[in-house]
Amino acid sequence: MIVLIGRTFKHTIEDKIFVKGKDYQVKKDLALWIARKRLGVIIPEAQTNGKGNLKLKDLKGPPNDKMMKDTKTK
Repeated sequence: MIVLIGRTFKHTIEDKIFVKGKDYQVKKDLALWIARKRLGVIIPEAQTNGKGNLKLKDLKGPPNDKMMKDTKTK
């Protein structure tokens, strides 16, 4: 997982210094620990189609909101 560090700190188990503003590739348990201690945030990985292009949905319009009443305006 990729983690963006928000505060500089030293991790004693891995004996590594994480610097504020940089992103690091870490294991899942360490990434969850960093997010729980509010030392950084987890960056979601984008899915690609194998050619390096991002997979995007085809948007045909806004989603239907069931709470809105259908009104016809003239």
